Amino acid sequence: MEEKLIIETKKSGRLIIGDYLKIPWIFLVFLLVYFAYFGLVNDNFLGLISILGIFIVSAPIKYFMLKVKTFTLTNYRMIIKTGKADNTKSLELTRVDYVGLEYPKLGKKLGYGHVVVKYDRDKEVMYKNLIDPYDFAKEITEAMRYAKAAQLKNHG
Repeated sequence: MEEKLIIETKKSGRLIIGDYLKIPWIFLVFLLVYFAYFGLVNDNFLGLISILGIFIVSAPIKYFMLKVKTFTLTNYRMIIKTGKADNTKSLELTRVDYVGLEYPKLGKKLGYGHVVVKYDRDKEVMYKNLIDPYDFAKEITEAMRYAKAAQLKNHG
């Protein structure tokens, strides 16, 4: 059977917004007010710039790290590539038993979620924070059914 690409997806960059919303904002506001006051009194805004700099620098780095990982579904297997060609994992569709969905608190509204794949009766792998997880899970389920049917046809 020739292996064909069905769908490919990546982690969602919108996850960064969800992560920033999890930060205890009252603490952050306190730090910003404290360092702003400290800066006005001492004419030294280094603390305020440091706090803001952490957010400005961390967002693009996190976004780049999210986009390095690729989730590919073929008619034969699921493949996860994490940057380098030698850092690839795959799972044959005939081993898959169940595909489910989970959404973080803001995931549904922002269009990202987790796809949970149970395989070999007692093992589980979770593909976290995927863009449009429903479409990916639906395609896995359909491809899994076709792969299992083809396996039965070839062995039956």
